[in-house]
Amino acid sequence: MGICMSTNLGKSSTGWTSGLVSVIVPCFNGEKYIESAIDSLKKQTYPHWECIVVSDGSTDGSAKIIEKLAAEDSRIVAIINNINQGVSACRNEAILKSKGEYLAFLDADDLWHPEKLQRQVQVFESYPNAGVVPTASTHIDGDGEPVKSRKEKAHTDLKQGRITLIEMLAGDIPFSISTMTRRECVNKVGLFNTSYKIGEDYELWLRILQYYEYYYIFDELLMYRVHDSNATGNKLRNREYKIQILEDIKQSGTWAVDKKAFDYLLQRKYNSLGKLYVRKKRVAKAIQCFEKAKQLSASQLQSLKATLWLRYLRFRMPVG
Repeated sequence: MGICMSTNLGKSSTGWTSGLVSVIVPCFNGEKYIESAIDSLKKQTYPHWECIVVSDGSTDGSAKIIEKLAAEDSRIVAIINNINQGVSACRNEAILKSKGEYLAFLDADDLWHPEKLQRQVQVFESYPNAGVVPTASTHIDGDGEPVKSRKEKAHTDLKQGRITLIEMLAGDIPFSISTMTRRECVNKVGLFNTSYKIGEDYELWLRILQYYEYYYIFDELLMYRVHDSNATGNKLRNREYKIQILEDIKQSGTWAVDKKAFDYLLQRKYNSLGKLYVRKKRVAKAIQCFEKAKQLSASQLQSLKATLWLRYLRFRMPVG
């Protein structure tokens, strides 16, 4: 797709500004990186954007930097919260104050390729029912240097368009905070669920894809910064929240899904989490996971794996 800069801005009948991208940036103690993140936004080839930056109870110099950035550029709006509310609450607050037809999400420590917004808007213009458009990403360290060992997995023969819940949950459909969505999607399914501390974006994309289409951009247009403060760097908590999201979906009963296929995925994820607990020597938690996998009984193989792990743990390792 070639670069197209012909989008006409104007108020839509639903109140938002057509063609405008609202970039949502939550920031907690991000003074080290926030200016670089906003600078990567300013370098976008797509000029029709606004940026809502929320300092979420920061105790460093983030708030002053954000206020300075807003004073220098009228497209940037600063929100300064004195109390830390969490990333989901910040994003929701910013969305409610934003005006764009499209919503994009930039974390305060990440960077964007200059063509990111342009490429995503082109997909939305080409596919009227597109709702979730993520991009591939590459990893950088605290100094902005590539982290080769953390390069994103390559995806081949990726399904696009309408995606079933099972296809989404199987792990072959990549999701990312690089995602852009339409405001109408969030208006339809609701904002971020603030009860999830990790995986809140993943859960929102799942809700949107009940009604809208998925399109993935294979080029690495997000540079995700890997450092000690990354929430998603905690693999254990990440998997715990993913399972909680799946359990909540199952309990809600509002999703049209094949129960056996869904339980099979849950079995796999409980077995996977159980093995991670074993490596962390949290035996009691591991046993709970393997018991849950065994109870689901959608797959004899997964049940057998859970049974073997339970035997091993109960006779070979102390509970702790």
